[in-house]
Amino acid sequence: MGGRLLFVTLYDMERTPYAECILPSLAAAGWDITVVGPNARRSTLRDAVPYPCHAIDLPAERLARELKIRTMLLSGRIGPYDLICVHSQELGCRAWPPLIGSRKLVYYTMDYYDPLRHPLHTWLEKRTARQARLNINAEFHRGYIYRAQYRLRSPLLVVAPALPAAWPTEFKPSFSGEGELGSPATFTLALHGTYSPLRMVDELLEALKLLPTRFQLLMGAIGPSDGVLRQRLEELGLGDRVRFIKSTKFSEMLCETANCDAGV
Repeated sequence: MGGRLLFVTLYDMERTPYAECILPSLAAAGWDITVVGPNARRSTLRDAVPYPCHAIDLPAERLARELKIRTMLLSGRIGPYDLICVHSQELGCRAWPPLIGSRKLVYYTMDYYDPLRHPLHTWLEKRTARQARLNINAEFHRGYIYRAQYRLRSPLLVVAPALPAAWPTEFKPSFSGEGELGSPATFTLALHGTYSPLRMVDELLEALKLLPTRFQLLMGAIGPSDGVLRQRLEELGLGDRVRFIKSTKFSEMLCETANCDAGV
């Protein structure tokens, strides 16, 4: 396989590692990758899961950043790159003019624009999406709406970076004893996020109660609904089967989710 890939994003790569989750596998397959984005040299994901690439920071000053984006996209178009992956909706609106007619474009977005609230952004993103040889979206339901709204002719790939199973982690599971999260005696579910009735966490807890005691749950640290959740766990008798992970470094979070058996 292999080839040269220019990956451009407007996500802050020190704060939001979702953008890069597709890149370690491509690097392992032999792709020569150039990554362009805010704080590209201080990538959080690359600290946890190193992969070879050329990292180029985007300037913090707005005018300089816009100029750098267009320069990189144009250099990708006329330069020795096989593919140009444009990531983020904001960049999708900017990418179409400098890449118009290019057959190198891959568009990777986490969502889609509401045509009633953002008609111009929708119009520009539609042109980028329809020109792309491949479209990547973050969720199945968004991806299908996105495909129908823009009448895509190219393939659509769904990559769900919010699920622990989607992270390209190389951390090895570890545990200190039988019955703990991550041990062979337990089946650990990882809930991405904290408690909220709107996210049907109550139903998840009720389902957990019906499962054998070896099924346990790892979820985000308790927030404003601390008292409500504590009471709910007491009512269901699940106090010893639910564990909380506090806000932590990305690499430490991967050590936790690597010990889980499934993501919710």
